[in-house]
Amino acid sequence: MPLRASPQQSCAPKTQATWLQFCPACLAEDETPYFRRGWSLATRVSCFRHGCRLRDRCPSCGQGLAPFSQKRLVPHQICAWCGAALCKRTRPAANGVRRLERLIDDLLRLHAAGHRMAEGRSLPDLLGSACFQFGKQRMSIARLPHRDRYHLLRQLTEGRSTPFGTRRSPAISYWKRVAQAAPAWSGLVTSFSDAVLPRPKAGPCSTTAGPHLADLVQAAARLHQQRQVP
Repeated sequence: MPLRASPQQSCAPKTQATWLQFCPACLAEDETPYFRRGWSLATRVSCFRHGCRLRDRCPSCGQGLAPFSQKRLVPHQICAWCGAALCKRTRPAANGVRRLERLIDDLLRLHAAGHRMAEGRSLPDLLGSACFQFGKQRMSIARLPHRDRYHLLRQLTEGRSTPFGTRRSPAISYWKRVAQAAPAWSGLVTSFSDAVLPRPKAGPCSTTAGPHLADLVQAAARLHQQRQVP
């Protein structure tokens, strides 16, 4: 579900979506800064590694990203429009929002692996066909800026009124079902580990004390002396 911006995507105003977003913490840590493919997904609003919110605009000039428009050889963590650094940290994302986007990400991975929905429905098309009311326009999640997408996911997880409007559709019903399942979702990796990896047997705890650091140092010193002897 890639982001879909207007033709003026590189300089889109704050009310429009941009084609790319980024994690400032990742760009700050990269030895060679680069943009991840996952950052271009409309259902991604936070960094799975750092837990912070993503950005879709330069924090200094407010313009959308355009790394291909650089007129000089500079790292990707530099804004192409104003030259400011893009590494200004963002706030942590709410736990409910992170669980919801993790669930959606797992569902999309299952879809990509060949686990299709019933009746031949495409999961990306179903999620992307839901229209949300923002202002006077009705737009899909792929055409919303990061701020509106984050608030949308937070409204869903907190059970507040959402900008679905009065129309009912299978896509809107599916969004609500996913939001209801998200609080109890532990993730595919955790579920797979619990099902496959052996669990430790229940029993009395061992009271055997482990070796002390001093004993280990002395043993290492004796071993070193023995090696020195011809």
